Amino acid sequence: MKKLLLLSLIFTALCSNPLSAKSFKTYSVERNGLSFRIDPRIELFNIIAMQFGHNGMSLHNLEYKRECLDAFKDFRNHPAPGILRETWTKGWAVDDPIFFLLHLDEDFKLQEGLHPDIIARGGGIEQLEKLARAMGEYATLSGFHHFFNETKASYFQQILDNTCYQFGELPLIPVMESYFGEKASAYTVILNLLGGYGNFGTSVPGPPGKELYAVIEPGGSLGRIPDYHPSPLLIDLILHEFTHGFVNDKLAPLQSRIDELAHLYSPLEKVMKAQGYHNWSSSFNEHLVRSLTTRLTTDLFGPAVSDHLYLQLLQARKFQYADSLIQLLKEYESQRKTFPRFKDYLPNLVESFSETVTLAKKENFPEHQDIPKPYEFSRDSTSVFILPTAEADSGEMIKLHDWVKNYRNMISPASRIVTDREALGMDLTGFDLLIFGTLSGNLFLNSLDTELPVKIRPEGIYTNKFIPGNNLQLVLSWINPTDPGRAMILYTGQRVQDIRDFNYSPVKDQYHYWVGKDLLTVDKGDYQLYFGKWIPPVQ
Repeated sequence: MKKLLLLSLIFTALCSNPLSAKSFKTYSVERNGLSFRIDPRIELFNIIAMQFGHNGMSLHNLEYKRECLDAFKDFRNHPAPGILRETWTKGWAVDDPIFFLLHLDEDFKLQEGLHPDIIARGGGIEQLEKLARAMGEYATLSGFHHFFNETKASYFQQILDNTCYQFGELPLIPVMESYFGEKASAYTVILNLLGGYGNFGTSVPGPPGKELYAVIEPGGSLGRIPDYHPSPLLIDLILHEFTHGFVNDKLAPLQSRIDELAHLYSPLEKVMKAQGYHNWSSSFNEHLVRSLTTRLTTDLFGPAVSDHLYLQLLQARKFQYADSLIQLLKEYESQRKTFPRFKDYLPNLVESFSETVTLAKKENFPEHQDIPKPYEFSRDSTSVFILPTAEADSGEMIKLHDWVKNYRNMISPASRIVTDREALGMDLTGFDLLIFGTLSGNLFLNSLDTELPVKIRPEGIYTNKFIPGNNLQLVLSWINPTDPGRAMILYTGQRVQDIRDFNYSPVKDQYHYWVGKDLLTVDKGDYQLYFGKWIPPVQ
């Protein structure tokens, strides 16, 4: 009965879908040289993948997901889902399907240029051509063209308009072209509306040169609309994927020299394999690309933001050789008259790296450890309140001391009060620490500056964004640097006179970090565990 129903549907579809209707509408918007697209090949792939039971779809776009499943439920018995499952089980890696899809034309015919390894992992060229034919037949018979071109037209356009608005005037492409001294023929970000299985980048040959692609999944949703806002992680991803397009083919002639440094892989083998880099060649490639991405963000946002946000991402992932590469990239930046294009400098970089790099220490990702909130400290004799002694305004410092004593008496009268100088000479193991004062005025706080995930500076505060100002307040929780089992709470600000009256704010201690002005919330958030390191959220 099911076969008869499917044959009936196929006959109806053939009658109602003439060959002239097989073209797809283009959904694309462009901003500053960057093209955002919704791609029919990827949307169809996700529908077919859901029908064979793929469990890696996004959790942020459930209404659209349900609509797709309902619209194509009568075609679950079409051969395409089974062929896709068969192809996958032959050994496809997680990014292979996306690269396969980008090598299909609008009629789902496989084009030249797909990497031989992807072909081999998918079961060979005949298997992939069979899958491509099945996808094309499925699209024609199921009415997918009408669904993509008409049914979802306003929905797709709304997503693109929202994404374009959120990216604003961010000059990603001009910065990249200036840094590398060359251009690609196109820079395309494909919005993978249903995907929840990762983000991918590649280059595809196209007239008059190669086209660079980044395929990204949603980071959240705004009502029923999947959200693609330029978060630190998404900016990092787009720059990273496009940088591969500028760098990968330039490394090929230098591969023998790179291979001579394979002994550098051993100390990082565990953390590199955990991220999918199973040999020195792929590890060096990633070290270089991620180092370049960090330098690009310096041009985009300035050194303070780049060092605080993007360098932190790099360090969290244990790319230990990045420091050496970044120094060599700075040399390239200072010699652009000699090396107008990055590819001209690349042989020098590889040679200099091989001569100067030192073996990394053995690395592993740290064990998971929770970070307390600012209210999570012991209100007894095992907590220590630490006062500043070096504030420039001594009168305001005395007022701060008085407020801290009253605050201590109010919330934890059994706790001891000491100065920053005393704290520096104490064994603080077994204590929760509550630290008050400015970065320059509290010597104990100043000694911890490099360890903290949020930075307070004269020009503003850096969380996962830059908050400009000169009279901002900050409450921050972290761990006691001498005892990871105990809490450390910071009550600080840009000016000593602003570090008081926190007891009047009910919000200041409910998050890992809270930024305020006159006790009004300016920013707040909880840390995110990123490769074993707690940092402000980067999604």
